[in-house]
Amino acid sequence: MLVYIYNNLLQSNEVKNSHAMELEGLQRSLHFLLEECSLQISHLVTDGHSSVKKYMREKQPDIVHWFDVWHVAKGNYIEMILCNYCIK
Repeated sequence: MLVYIYNNLLQSNEVKNSHAMELEGLQRSLHFLLEECSLQISHLVTDGHSSVKKYMREKQPDIVHWFDVWHVAKGNYIEMILCNYCIK
């Protein structure tokens, strides 16, 4: 197994808003790795941003998309706190 980390710098004025930066960065990175480096990517781990989930599902169905454990746990923790708050 080869783990490859690619860093891509993106400025906020290149996209319409800060939420679009994550998707644009992913698209640029995948284009570079898939097209220019001719790498095959089997799995990708991201924080689960909604636009990234949709892009991976619709445009990159051959890549298995995983979610970062820290972000999943953080979301579950916040849910538990909110549920506990509502019950009391």
